[in-house]
Amino acid sequence: MRNQTKQGRKRAECRRPRLLLPALLLSFLLLLPPFAVAAPSIAPSRLERSYWVHASLGQSTPKGYWGPDFPATAPPTRAEVENAARLLTGSYAANRLYLIYHQEMPVADARRVFAWWREVCPPAVELVPALPLRMYDQAQTPVFDAAELRGLAGFFRKTINPSRIAVYDVYAKRDQGEALAVLAESFPDRLVRVGLQPGEELKRHSCRQWRTRGAPSVTGHGTARTGCSPASAPRRCASGCKPATPTPGPSPGI
Repeated sequence: MRNQTKQGRKRAECRRPRLLLPALLLSFLLLLPPFAVAAPSIAPSRLERSYWVHASLGQSTPKGYWGPDFPATAPPTRAEVENAARLLTGSYAANRLYLIYHQEMPVADARRVFAWWREVCPPAVELVPALPLRMYDQAQTPVFDAAELRGLAGFFRKTINPSRIAVYDVYAKRDQGEALAVLAESFPDRLVRVGLQPGEELKRHSCRQWRTRGAPSVTGHGTARTGCSPASAPRRCASGCKPATPTPGPSPGI
């Protein structure tokens, strides 16, 4: 009996060092200098903190989105735009806003409202007009004719953002028609794909009209480095260059 007890103790002592190995390895890793395991850091100022919001702030915006025959939404007041800008750029710390517009209010009102957004937002906040080019009716009706779009593009370039404009579309690889070329005239190599669908590849347009942005995203929402408004949340979107079979799209948002 004593011999068996001694043999058991010896076996336990032999096992003990093996059990200590994981603990010793963990202790070694914890003692490594921080630079040995630290991930590359990115300056917070380079992170894109962005939201999508209808420039009109409308609660119902089907006109120009689901079809051309819906009633127009009433444009916001300057005070309403100022309150929204204060929330998004203050409380939510946005440094870029994608302002969606698809003729839900008349063009003359839209110009005035976009100008208000630029006036009330801090200069450091980039405003990017985001335009759907086709509606989500059965005919995929163009949202703008060439003259309207050319006039808006010139206004946006002069008043809102000389460097960037976005195409909003929740269907992948649709033929954007003549409108895409019209935008490319005013923003050569500066068109932005907003929020590609999961699994959709980002491909440069054949005329080098599409551009991807270099600033990393803090939101990780969508694959074109954009976010979604915490208040209104228009859904993710994408755009492309080939026809797609229409399927039910998302709500037009706010």
